[in-house]
Amino acid sequence: MLGDLMLSWANIKRNKLRTLLLLFTICSGFLIFGVLGTLNFSMSGGSDTFAQSRLMVMSQGGLVNPLPLSYQQRIAKIDGVESVGHATWYGLHYQDTDQDIMSFAVDAENWIPQHPEMVMEQGAVDNFLRTKNGLLVNYHIAKRFGWRVGDVVPLKSILFQPSSGEGFWSFKVSGLFTTTDESGGRKYVIAHYDFLNDSRVIWQNTVGTFIVVPEEGVEPNQLATRIDDHFLRSSNNTFSATDKAFHDDFFKQFGDVFFIIKSVVLISFLSIVLVVASTIALTVRQRTRDIGVLKVIGFSNARIFGIIYGETYILVAIGALVGLALSFGVNKAMIYYWPIIPDINLPSFVVLQAIGIALMLGAIAGLIPSILALKMKPAEAFKVHE
Repeated sequence: MLGDLMLSWANIKRNKLRTLLLLFTICSGFLIFGVLGTLNFSMSGGSDTFAQSRLMVMSQGGLVNPLPLSYQQRIAKIDGVESVGHATWYGLHYQDTDQDIMSFAVDAENWIPQHPEMVMEQGAVDNFLRTKNGLLVNYHIAKRFGWRVGDVVPLKSILFQPSSGEGFWSFKVSGLFTTTDESGGRKYVIAHYDFLNDSRVIWQNTVGTFIVVPEEGVEPNQLATRIDDHFLRSSNNTFSATDKAFHDDFFKQFGDVFFIIKSVVLISFLSIVLVVASTIALTVRQRTRDIGVLKVIGFSNARIFGIIYGETYILVAIGALVGLALSFGVNKAMIYYWPIIPDINLPSFVVLQAIGIALMLGAIAGLIPSILALKMKPAEAFKVHE
């Protein structure tokens, strides 16, 4: 087995320029997959089971139409509801409008238990709960602006102006948090709803969305239907969907991003299959005599088949590893320079997908060259001159 792999490796090194170009092609494909696959994973809300069961309840007219705060008590009484929180988009930015921050004014005592994907120390939670103008900040946002716990930061809102007339909201950084990869690595800040509601001049006692956690065993979509039916005859009808579905619909406003990403990845790997298969098939044709010699000295068809496939998988493995390593670096740079990019480098889900694609790519690309090698007859092989 080891000897056959050494033969495969020796064949790969025979034409170094061709091998480098082939590795560049494979590496580029996995680099693209690592970056776009991670972005797709994050935009679709990751694989977080909480996001798939947690419900978002908003106005049927969209987020621009807030719902009455009183709906919270009505939703809590609906059969199958375990807890109800709420969140209102704040629209905050720091210094300049291009330094916008995903920000929400929330019902903190419900929000935090409803979002276990937030990773932070208990001290940060306690500090936030007792500070009315407190702000819980994602670690990468704090790093971008140089904020530390205890800092007082002035933030402007494109939507809400404080009644004091100052033109900005003064927050105290209560703690930092990160979010798990499974949740898509979302980056945001949260503030207290009461701090917003007591001082804003419009839409008092209204919220943007309610967050509902179903009781154990309750199917989320059925509960969503039950909630919407409850408000069917109200002046403010509701639309309920899972957090993940809401996340997907949000990005679909910018076009079918998921389809575009998948199309780019598919075209990239189809091109790689054609390039790898044709290149290795060419090398097999050029090594006709060598393969004939191997058959004459007793190499079985199975061993020759394995040697050709060994070349394919070695090339694919090296290209995939380098490509994924580069994508990790690119993702990290994107997180640093573009804070809107989610806080996620290379999730295990994407790595597992890449491994599966590499195995499939090697199997498909190595098939035709291996069949060509098996069909060669020793007598005919020696008639071919390089």
